[in-house]
Amino acid sequence: MPQRRRDSGDTAKPLYASEAAERHPTTVHPIALPAGPAGYERHQPAPHTAGPRATYPPPSNAPMAYQTSPHAGIARPAVRSPVINMAEQLIGRPAQLRPPARPTREETTGPLLVIGGAEQMSPPSDTILARFVEIAGGPAANIAVIATASNDPDCRELEYQRVFTRLGAGHVTPLRITDRDHASSPEAAATILGASGVFFTGGDQVRITTVLGGSKVDSVLHGRVAEGMALAGTSAGAAMMSGTMIIGGDDATVSTSSVRMAPGLEFLPGVLIDMHFAARGRLNRLLSAVAMYPHELGLGIDEDTAILVTRDRFEVLGTGSVTVIDAGPATRIGTPESGDGPIAVHGMQLHVLPAGHQFHLTGRRPLLPGTDPEGT
Repeated sequence: MPQRRRDSGDTAKPLYASEAAERHPTTVHPIALPAGPAGYERHQPAPHTAGPRATYPPPSNAPMAYQTSPHAGIARPAVRSPVINMAEQLIGRPAQLRPPARPTREETTGPLLVIGGAEQMSPPSDTILARFVEIAGGPAANIAVIATASNDPDCRELEYQRVFTRLGAGHVTPLRITDRDHASSPEAAATILGASGVFFTGGDQVRITTVLGGSKVDSVLHGRVAEGMALAGTSAGAAMMSGTMIIGGDDATVSTSSVRMAPGLEFLPGVLIDMHFAARGRLNRLLSAVAMYPHELGLGIDEDTAILVTRDRFEVLGTGSVTVIDAGPATRIGTPESGDGPIAVHGMQLHVLPAGHQFHLTGRRPLLPGTDPEGT
């Protein structure tokens, strides 16, 4: 609140930065406000007009409110009404300025198959990949294999082309995307538009996001998944599906230095995905990630294990388990003031789900095999 002084007439005036400013106290600059949601009419400051000038002080006994213009070092009268609801204003701001919402997926969104890596490719343990062929259309399936993450894309493309064909897919096409020019080419976009399923191989998840992120292929993929196309990824191809992606870290403690994060492609928002979970002892890494991003659910997926996400729930497939870490019930999360060191967590919740078990993402609760989440 600006300081006040009183003149000989005992009339309250603001303490302006200069006498020149004091001689023109009625000038009001419009205030730039963030856009609100659709249908919300935000307050618009009155435009400058050639009409009668406002009197000062205003004919009212109500206390004055003052607002400092960002463009001048002087205090000016501010409009008191209507009151701006800042919660509504925040809704219209970019997503990165708002707390991420819990994961929700519409009924029209295509299924996601998120594989923890090292899935079996020979009978009788090929149920995960066989399930992908099934949800992609079986004999009518048109599957595109993207090996952008791999250091040996030729080998990975041929490997998955053979296994998907053997499992009954009607057509399997390698889609080679090596740089951002390819990722925005009409040919690559056309392949995605004609596919009933897209499969991302393992390798380096950062390579996927840096080559595809924001490209034409990225946009077309999101559009096709929204239309119902099946999307699958293993290892790096699984990690990139979250909005915030785990890219490294191997310390043996729960600490700020135990995990490294980067933006993902956000096909499955609201989760942190870690793969090769039990085989590589990554519990502490995922605990650290969830402690630093407590609004996200942590999903640790074992090798030869997958989650099949439909709408806002997933079912566990394969020979291992999925570990779900939820910081929502935690009573305390303490990170070191220095920014580096051990993290304290009290009351964090953990679930271990083997094949057949389900999890309701919106409700953040596990479900027994065969349970209908809408009826619980």
